Amino acid sequence: MNGFEKRRERKKEFIMNAALELFNKFGFGKVTIAEIAKKASVSQVSIYNFFESKDNLKLEIIKRMIDQNTDKLLEVVKEQMSIGDKLEKFLSLKIDFIRNGNLAFFSESVENDSYIKSLVFEFSEKVRGILKEIIKEGQRIAYFRRDISMDSILLYIEMYQNSIISNEKLMKDSQVNPRIAEEMYMLFWDGLRER
Repeated sequence: MNGFEKRRERKKEFIMNAALELFNKFGFGKVTIAEIAKKASVSQVSIYNFFESKDNLKLEIIKRMIDQNTDKLLEVVKEQMSIGDKLEKFLSLKIDFIRNGNLAFFSESVENDSYIKSLVFEFSEKVRGILKEIIKEGQRIAYFRRDISMDSILLYIEMYQNSIISNEKLMKDSQVNPRIAEEMYMLFWDGLRER
């Protein structure tokens, strides 16, 4: 990548980061292109040149979030470490996602856009596959209970995640005090541990 391309990519990154910060703080519908441009220190024309519209900008941010999270989660599975360490790393990635305030924007985007909903469904299936690998390995070495089926474990995980996402108070509490999110995840995983 030459100097021009690097500067162009850096500018695009500034725009996406500024937009995400504003969307998280104020909500997608309340943020204007002018506010994003000001926050990113670029012209509005630059935003339109890169993304064409605020909706396309939102889509690119969601795609980036999904790609980055998928890559990080896949790295966890591939790493040579104990199941406990893998879970801790997996949990820390989830907690970081909440801590960074991305969950509200992410949830709002999924709720209001069927295409984004389909992208998130694909992402969820990938995460499900990643979790299956961790759980299978954990059951093989008796870290996780073997008397609970994979279907039940995955349903348990899905119910847990849905309850957190749909509980606005818990989401806000987790963002204000990340230790709550960490403790909730610890309680959650302990239910699956071999005794």
